[in-house]
Amino acid sequence: MFTEIQVYCKKQNCCFDDIKNSKRPKYIINTEHISSLGPKATWGFCDDNEKYPYRILKMTNNDKFYCMLEDGDNLEKLLLGQNV
Repeated sequence: MFTEIQVYCKKQNCCFDDIKNSKRPKYIINTEHISSLGPKATWGFCDDNEKYPYRILKMTNNDKFYCMLEDGDNLEKLLLGQNV
């Protein structure tokens, strides 16, 4: 199954500035190629970190996406619904 997600950035290591200045692109991903979806996170003690919560999505090809929280949560619901 394919679904669209909105992300802050796609790379191995994003920094707070990457997220803060992101144009928030959208990607279509194959849910069958998801390796893991991390819990909600923020940037610790960076100023205004609470404005940019994210979840890290890892794919089987080692791509890593820093998803916007809402899209990560929706993706989790979708994945759980497939496994019921």
